[in-house]
Amino acid sequence: MPLAEARLSTFLAADANNSASDSDDAPEAFLSGKVDDAHAKYNLRHLVDGVTTNAAEVKVFKRLLEFVSLPPSLADGIAASMTKAALAEASFVSSDPAVLEKLGGEAGRAQAPLMPQSFDQLLWLGLDAGTLEKLRPYVTLLPTAATMVNINTAPKEVIAAMVDGLDLARAARLVQARQRKPFKALPGDFIDVLGQAQPQWDTSRLTVESEFFEVKGRLRYEDNIIEQRHLVQRQPGGSDVQVLQQSRFSGMDRGAEGVTPP
Repeated sequence: MPLAEARLSTFLAADANNSASDSDDAPEAFLSGKVDDAHAKYNLRHLVDGVTTNAAEVKVFKRLLEFVSLPPSLADGIAASMTKAALAEASFVSSDPAVLEKLGGEAGRAQAPLMPQSFDQLLWLGLDAGTLEKLRPYVTLLPTAATMVNINTAPKEVIAAMVDGLDLARAARLVQARQRKPFKALPGDFIDVLGQAQPQWDTSRLTVESEFFEVKGRLRYEDNIIEQRHLVQRQPGGSDVQVLQQSRFSGMDRGAEGVTPP
């Protein structure tokens, strides 16, 4: 459940050692935040296997783009750019001249983009801000490609893209079913909802567990905001998390003008 915007004084009042909330001069600031399951989104890291474009994953991404009304050709461009970035990284550590040749030599390496490490850095691949915001609810970029999509948290568009032959209508049935009772085992629970198929449903890309989470916190005072985002990884045992990435934005509250802050 997200933390809806609430007065900061509400939280300060709960701290018996903090006298700031007792002052009439205390600023009227507001705090909000939420935690999102990163496994609810498609991980773009799958598009590149080492230094080679993963053609099967490009097809999966194209299905997702179709479901969210974006041009499927976008998948080819993103995959090609990420592959060039991976080749450029490998060319600095590999003694194999073939790696540099695949880039087109020194000139090609100089033009290759840097490999993005976070979702917002996808702008490095030539995406415009509008396209990036359309992708944000459905796509992420995690440190590893060894991730799957959580069927209990993913939107219908992502679930449908992960399972070949699954359409949006049946993916919506899965979303409705999990609201009544979360899925605990695959493919059993999946088949209980949709029945058998020929060929059989391939749920190998789906899971009921999550390891990576996106944490967002926002502090607003009048029209000024400070917003922080963190990518965290659940550690073995489940009680601790490790912060892997963090970003911060401060400035005017552009969300009030209908523009989502970065």
